[in-house]
Amino acid sequence: MQNSSDDTSGERPLIGHLFEHLARDGRAWAEAEVKLARLELAELKSQALKAAGLAAIGLGSLLCGLLALTQAAITALSAHVPAPGLAGLIVATGLALCALACGLAAWRTIAWRTESVFFRWLGSSQHHGRS
Repeated sequence: MQNSSDDTSGERPLIGHLFEHLARDGRAWAEAEVKLARLELAELKSQALKAAGLAAIGLGSLLCGLLALTQAAITALSAHVPAPGLAGLIVATGLALCALACGLAAWRTIAWRTESVFFRWLGSSQHHGRS
């Protein structure tokens, strides 16, 4: 009978030891999640800055080149279209389509994958809110 009481007292420190390990592992997991979330934010920031830089360079280049091309295109189309205004409208439509394509390309640059629990939860709650 004394052995059975020794067995139960021997199990209690073991359970307490397991809870200490569980708490320590929980803290380590939470710290790792915070570090991962910070890394993901840094990556998102890097991608956003890259996309903004590319968009700015593209926009600047587009504006400089389009000033000359617009005038040349309107002049060239005026000979084949009954009114110069119609030639301008055709060129403006082409430019608007080009700007739309550049904007979509810049938007697609900001694609990132979430690995941390926080960002996966945040992403899933946003998707549920849209439905």
